[in-house]
Amino acid sequence: MIFAYISFFRLEELALDDYRRLVLSQDAVKMNVLLQFLFNAEGLREHVRDEWMAHYDYSYIDEKIIGMVEKNLPNVADILRTVEKRATGKSTSTAAALSAS
Repeated sequence: MIFAYISFFRLEELALDDYRRLVLSQDAVKMNVLLQFLFNAEGLREHVRDEWMAHYDYSYIDEKIIGMVEKNLPNVADILRTVEKRATGKSTSTAAALSAS
């Protein structure tokens, strides 16, 4: 929950190097799964947007949460690749594809 909160709501307030150190201090496999989910804007739209909209305003979800994920993705793409490599031993095109979209 803490990583989701930081990633969705406080990432711009936190220095990227601090976020990287925080992420890399955790289990790589668990962080890989979590970060691949959190920073996949299309997946968030498809799987959780409707549920979130039952509780929050649609513009808040689209602009403040999913919009910020899309905005911050280029900044965290290297972290995603690093975590993926630590977790799986290789870096697939997933992180690259996420940062390109």
